[in-house]
Amino acid sequence: MALKANYFKIGVFVIVAAIITVIGVIVLGAGTIFRKKVMIETYFQESVQGLEIGSPLKFRGVRFGRVEDITLLGKEYLTQQRYILVRVSMPSEDFVLKAGKMTPKEFENEIEKGLRIRMAFQGITGTAFLEMDYLDPSLNPPLKLDWTPKYFYIPSSQSTISRISTSLDRLMKNLEKIKMNELVEGLEMSARTVKAALAKADIASVSKEVKALLVETRATNRTLNQIIDGAEMKGILAKTSAALTGIQRGSEQIPGVLEQTKKILGRLDGLINKKQQDIEVSIDNLRVFSENLREITENAKKNPSQFFFGKPPPPVKLPKK
Repeated sequence: MALKANYFKIGVFVIVAAIITVIGVIVLGAGTIFRKKVMIETYFQESVQGLEIGSPLKFRGVRFGRVEDITLLGKEYLTQQRYILVRVSMPSEDFVLKAGKMTPKEFENEIEKGLRIRMAFQGITGTAFLEMDYLDPSLNPPLKLDWTPKYFYIPSSQSTISRISTSLDRLMKNLEKIKMNELVEGLEMSARTVKAALAKADIASVSKEVKALLVETRATNRTLNQIIDGAEMKGILAKTSAALTGIQRGSEQIPGVLEQTKKILGRLDGLINKKQQDIEVSIDNLRVFSENLREITENAKKNPSQFFFGKPPPPVKLPKK
């Protein structure tokens, strides 16, 4: 009987522990289970290798949500586009990019500002995640959609690896367009031309001329150094420095001289204005004196006796016929 009682107690203990565990899981996970989520979807034109369900969505390194579904676009929408559909969920309280909760309309405004989703990779392991960030909208335009998304849509952008691959493809195509045979032939022809020109050139005479030129250059350099270091040049430089000092001092006195000249001219102007009437009277008197003198000289020419004796000459009587 004691053994049966122990089995009964053990069974009751196990059942109670299981019930407590279930209740704990329900209580602790209730917040996650009943939390409101916002679904977002985007579409990729590139491979999503490395991206899996459960991969994180990050905004500048901060976890923002998780990938819920990855599938072909044709399974969800009637379209001929061969895009990859990726759906992401995030808690509604995380549906923010600024202070306060955002509405879908405000989120659309952020998209117009350049909000995009692109693939990123962690290290060299190849594990991919989604990155949300602001990019140049002119360089990352949204895809043209001929269907209506079921959930809120955020445009995608090419990943860095995809852009590098695209650039390399363009480079290879451009290299293929280059006619390598013609380029090699042109280089060989240029090399032959240079070789022939060097063979015809008199290298020995050119070398001698170059050496002579170097000798003359060195001699000229020594002469210039002697002239510069000579006593005569130092005296010229000293005199030049003294002359420049005198010019500088004279230039410093110029403003004072100009100011004194300005004052003198002002005084002369005032004096002329005050004596202007007297000067005009004197000029009129000189004019009258000049006119009188001219009349006297004219009379002296006509009647010299009157000028010397004061009386006019007697009248001449003509004989009567």
